[in-house]
Amino acid sequence: MDKTKVAVYAADPLTHAGISRLLRSTPGLELVTGEAAVDATVTVVVLEEVGEGQAAARAVLRQVARQVSSPVVLITPHEGKFDTDGLAGLPLGAVVYREAATETRLLAAVREAGRATSAPAVETVSAAPAHPIRSSPNKPPSPFSEREKAVLRLLADGLDTAAVAKRLMFSERTVKYIVHALTLRLKLRNRSHAVAYALRSGAI
Repeated sequence: MDKTKVAVYAADPLTHAGISRLLRSTPGLELVTGEAAVDATVTVVVLEEVGEGQAAARAVLRQVARQVSSPVVLITPHEGKFDTDGLAGLPLGAVVYREAATETRLLAAVREAGRATSAPAVETVSAAPAHPIRSSPNKPPSPFSEREKAVLRLLADGLDTAAVAKRLMFSERTVKYIVHALTLRLKLRNRSHAVAYALRSGAI
C-alpha cells in the first residue's frame, strides 16, 4: 500500500520539528521535504499569529497553492468559527484549531485529506474542550480565552512548559507568552496563581 506523502510548512522551527516527528513515526505516512515537497499528497500548514486571522489564512494558502496542488490541512490559532468565505479555489482540505488539536485529530485530518484525489470541500476539524464548561444565563463570561484555558488545563494536570507545547503543537515560547500575558492582564502573581484562579472560577 502506497504511503501518503505529507509536507509541513511552519515558521516556528520547534513546531515544524514536532509535527515532522509525529508524521515520521506514523505508519502509512511519509514526510517529504525540500524539492520533494511538491509531490506531497497532503500539505500541513501552521499559522502562528492569532491576530492576523482570516487574512493570514488566505495569504498563506495562496502562497502554498502556488507551490503545491495537494489539499492543505491548516492548523490555526484563530478562535471561534473559521470563516471559509473567500477561500474557494484554494486547496483547503481541513482546518484544525490548535486549542482543540491533538495528535489523533491532526492525523485523522491528514488521512482524510489524503484519501481525496483532489482538494475536497472545506471540512472544519474542531472539538469541544476536554473538560467542557457548563454555562448558565447568569454566569459571567470567562476571563480566559479558549487558547489560555487549553494551556491552563494542561498546567493544572502537572505538565511543564515543554510538555504543554508538545501537546498543543505550540512552541515553548508561545506557551510562555500566553501564561505571561494572562498573568499580567488579570494581575496574577505567577502560573500557579493563574491555575488556581482558573480552577476557582470554574474556567477549567
